[in-house]
Amino acid sequence: MGVSEIGFPQNVVYKQRIQTSDTLPVTIGASKYCEFLFDIDAGDRMTPLGIVGWGCNDKTQVFLLDFCLDNDLQTAKLILKNPYATTIAINSLYIDVLYSKQGLDMSEVDVVDNLTTDSAIAALSAKQGKVLDEKIDAVKNTSSSNYCKMPDGTLIQWVSAEITSGWTRQFSFSQSFKDTNYEIATCLSINSTEDMQITAVSKAVNYVALSWKYQPSSAVPLFCSVIAIGRWK
Repeated sequence: MGVSEIGFPQNVVYKQRIQTSDTLPVTIGASKYCEFLFDIDAGDRMTPLGIVGWGCNDKTQVFLLDFCLDNDLQTAKLILKNPYATTIAINSLYIDVLYSKQGLDMSEVDVVDNLTTDSAIAALSAKQGKVLDEKIDAVKNTSSSNYCKMPDGTLIQWVSAEITSGWTRQFSFSQSFKDTNYEIATCLSINSTEDMQITAVSKAVNYVALSWKYQPSSAVPLFCSVIAIGRWK
């Protein structure tokens, strides 16, 4: 758990949970104490500030006698005592350490020229920043009240209609799909108990024709919505 940042001169303070470096489980004899070590060396620009918490499989079993950071700031020590007349086992043990992390100098940050990196401490080149901005704008500029065209080729369209007559209806799309391998989902609403099974009777790149068993009327209209998902490229 931590915080990653690029090019900020100020320090970032955060907490990290660290498991003991000792092999567990460890048994502590009756009325005895045991010392546990932790590796807290977190690398460059990381400065441990102190231990702010600890825990084990059962904190009611033991007393915390002492805890400290070593002078080299690379290890920490925790001393636990067993106050009972029987042996106890420590199966899990951790400490919460507060760190200060110095911000990175932009002159030391790697610049990448792609959008596939998962680095938390690298910066995009101006070229890839422009590519990313264009991808965002493409989504914004190709979305309307009845369709959304994605840069990766995905096209989502939706259309609704109130139907007062007929057994079939053609629903036209404002944007043409690349082919007819798109999928549709429909939602019907009518004030009737009739069987309203719906069927797609034909598909084209710019429309889909649907049919239903019940014939609506002006007195009992049928409301139908269609969502289609396919590709535009």
